[in-house]
Amino acid sequence: MDKTPTPVYHIIPRSTRLQNHREGAKHTAKKLVERTEEAMKVTVEQLQDIIREVPFASLLGIRILEVGKGSCRAVLPYDPRLLQYYGLVHGGVIASVADTMVYMAQATLNGITHNTVTTHLSVTYLGTAGQNDLYTEATILKNGRRLISGMAEITDTTGRQIAHVTATYMRLDAPVRQP
Repeated sequence: MDKTPTPVYHIIPRSTRLQNHREGAKHTAKKLVERTEEAMKVTVEQLQDIIREVPFASLLGIRILEVGKGSCRAVLPYDPRLLQYYGLVHGGVIASVADTMVYMAQATLNGITHNTVTTHLSVTYLGTAGQNDLYTEATILKNGRRLISGMAEITDTTGRQIAHVTATYMRLDAPVRQP
């Protein structure tokens, strides 16, 4: 009689699976950094110029603090004109700042673009924003040929989380705004 060997299954411990997952994530992050090292990087001053040029962003008063490859950090100074009825920073202000900052983070990889528009913005409000400055740190997760995905974390001056935001941008075939 022909006996087919019984397959042997190896159970991989959870700690090993997690380590393999982490190593894969590190490899992916390393590839992203390598891909972006040659990309054009904008300066804090160039991004602040964009804030000044765009009326709504200028009204908000966003100040760019620092830029990195695929990331941007800024502060929204407390302004009582940005409060809602209960004396808290309006949720629309928080969403607008996050959207603006993820755009700024993509500009650190792609330069200042005139053909990039928001196609998706999801805001999870985690806390209320009272009479404090708000800090936003935006990071690009994927800088694709057609779609750009990013996230932003908004905290107050004490470090308390205010919102977590994800955003997707699409590169259009033609500029939306002429430079």
